[in-house]
Parts: sequence; structure tokens; C-alpha cells
Amino acid sequence: MSYVTLDELREHLKIENNDSDLVLTIYLDTATSVLESLITDDVNNDTTGKMAKALKNATLILAGWYEDERNGSTNSYVIDPIYGLPTSVVSIVKLFRTPTAV
Repeated sequence: MSYVTLDELREHLKIENNDSDLVLTIYLDTATSVLESLITDDVNNDTTGKMAKALKNATLILAGWYEDERNGSTNSYVIDPIYGLPTSVVSIVKLFRTPTAV
């Protein structure tokens, strides 16, 4: 399931052409996979739409982070030491992640 369209990501990143569509699609697919691997709540039970909106935001942030890090540039994101992701993404993921006992 994709939470963000390519057009939405282009708009978010302020990219006005489709020259980078291939790599942006990879970022979207990767961000979606990462988020889906971390959330434990069932997206299909999202009757209010809050989960979809939050995951859309997390996808945009994460795909934007991938774009910023494309060439190994120094970023302004604060990285969560456990997940290795921007803390803003982790804070969203935690809303939809039920802790599991090991």
C-alpha cells in the first residue's frame, strides 16, 4: 500500500520536473516498506483516516530524508539512535506500534 503519490512527493520536495521520477519512486517504495515493517497496527482498520494521514506524513519525511542523503550530504535531521531514522518518523511510527515482549 502506498501512502503518497509521486506527484505529492515531487510537490513536497519542490521538484518541478519528472527527471528524478525513477529515484523518487524507489524512495517512495523504500519508505513505504520501512514503515510497514515497523508498524504493528492494522492499516485496514483505520476507520478515522488518522493513521493514513500520519503515515503519509511519515512517508514524505522519510522519502525526503533519502533525497537529502542521496549524495551523503550533511543533514539537519535528528536521528533516533535505536531505529536509525529521523525522530519525527519514529514518533509517528510509535503511534501505530504495539510493543512486543521478547
